[in-house]
Amino acid sequence: MNDIFIMLLGMFVAFSVTLALVLWRYWSRMRPRAIVLRYKDQQAFLYRLTEGLGSAGFKRAAGGGSQVVFEPGGLRKSLGAMGITVDLQAPDTARIIGAAWSIARIKRIFPTAQDQVYSGPSPVGNWMKGLAKVFVGLLLALVVLSSGAFLYDRSTRGPDGASPRDVEQTLELTASDAAHGVEWNVPIKKTGKIFTINVPPGVKNGTRLRMRGKGISGGIAAAGDLYIVISVK
Repeated sequence: MNDIFIMLLGMFVAFSVTLALVLWRYWSRMRPRAIVLRYKDQQAFLYRLTEGLGSAGFKRAAGGGSQVVFEPGGLRKSLGAMGITVDLQAPDTARIIGAAWSIARIKRIFPTAQDQVYSGPSPVGNWMKGLAKVFVGLLLALVVLSSGAFLYDRSTRGPDGASPRDVEQTLELTASDAAHGVEWNVPIKKTGKIFTINVPPGVKNGTRLRMRGKGISGGIAAAGDLYIVISVK
């Protein structure tokens, strides 16, 4: 498989894991939750709730009746933050629905509040599911491209596994260099690149040293290998 696709796949996986952790953190704060609490004085309760949520950027919406709505303001509103709905129920009971982080803030204001199972709609959850589908589609596309590159690479190789992108070049050494080993910076004529070749001590005439992936670049296919053929003079 092409090294470029392997690198891209690794980067995509690393980015996906990081994004998943960020989204999980975001989801844990923004998922809808519900609580129930009791109060003695409705006006005092609403005043205290309005003051507490006001410091968090929520404003009480106009209206009345048994339901009170607090809308997010500023940046939270532009990011689509969930509002807070307060249902005033008899006798002197309020059911509050909002994002997890805002509910946690209300529970600090009213420590006696009790959690309640929430089974309503979750706009944040639907948005995250859509995003997850996009990333799964991108991952599948990357896998398909990588598989195609691998199959193309295999189809261009000979029965012995040799690639048309392999490069072979002769390196002439003296008997002394071959016996003791040597390190050479060898310019490759076919690619114009220079590689450091470490020749081991005692190398024999006709030995082929392989440098994987140092041949001709294969585009979508894997790059060829570089073979240095030792010629002892």
